Amino acid sequence: MASKKEKPLNERRVCMPTVTTYDRRGKKVLLQTTGKKGMYERLDANGKGTGNIVNLKTALQCESLFTEEQHQQYLEKKAKRRAI
Repeated sequence: MASKKEKPLNERRVCMPTVTTYDRRGKKVLLQTTGKKGMYERLDANGKGTGNIVNLKTALQCESLFTEEQHQQYLEKKAKRRAI
């Protein structure tokens, strides 16, 4: 049998789940799990990790990050205020 040559760990592609959130300015922020419970790393526009580690539960509670639903509600309220 011919054995397959395995790639080194740093060259293997591992698809980690990502979470889409929004910051206070309304910019989309992508987070990727780090393997530690509740901890996520921010991703830049290219999908590379920035080294900025975030506790998602705490960030949502202190309103430094918002879920997609919360962001949509904010946009609806903002549109209503402008219509008046």
